Amino acid sequence: MSAPALTDAAGTCAREEHQAFITTIAALARGETVLLWDRAGAVLAFAAATASTQQVAFAVKHTSGFLQIALPTTVCERLLIPPLPTARMCPTEEGYWPCISVDAASGITTGISAADRARTARVLADPLTVASGLTRPGHVIVAGVDPHYCGPHVIPRLCAVLARNNTVGVVFAHLISSRRPIDTADQDDAVAFARAYQLSMYAPSLHRRS
Repeated sequence: MSAPALTDAAGTCAREEHQAFITTIAALARGETVLLWDRAGAVLAFAAATASTQQVAFAVKHTSGFLQIALPTTVCERLLIPPLPTARMCPTEEGYWPCISVDAASGITTGISAADRARTARVLADPLTVASGLTRPGHVIVAGVDPHYCGPHVIPRLCAVLARNNTVGVVFAHLISSRRPIDTADQDDAVAFARAYQLSMYAPSLHRRS
């Protein structure tokens, strides 16, 4: 293939990936659950601000059950949610800082149910929430994200862009393989799952290889 043809192909892939990213942002802003795929694997995600009991239950059923909420570090600081001591120096390979766990201070029972974790997610996303609106430790793990993040990892990218558009927080968990329930999902699992449940899927690596 000639150099101009390669350039055109690369430009087409970049445009397709950008459009897919914008579509995913819009889906999250509408309160939909989406499926993401990047070097960290397959991830179910939805906006914290609109988190529902049904979304949390669906995520728990089909993932490892280890739900996290990506929040800009500016929000973490305002709500007095510090990073874990072992994570203070640098982010994880996924591009975020593990922080302490929290629960909503009111409107929940034990904190572990789908309804309780959805409530905590919404409280975290609410710009009117103050530090006293949370108890620590809790059952929802917070992942701190640089609000200016523009790197390759999907979750922090989505979190940063959504926050700049007044949608704070992304709930996420890693999808488990339906064929091998003891393993996380591979790319084939992710594609099949998205089709089966009619979920929007954002997979930048697919565009780069096309």
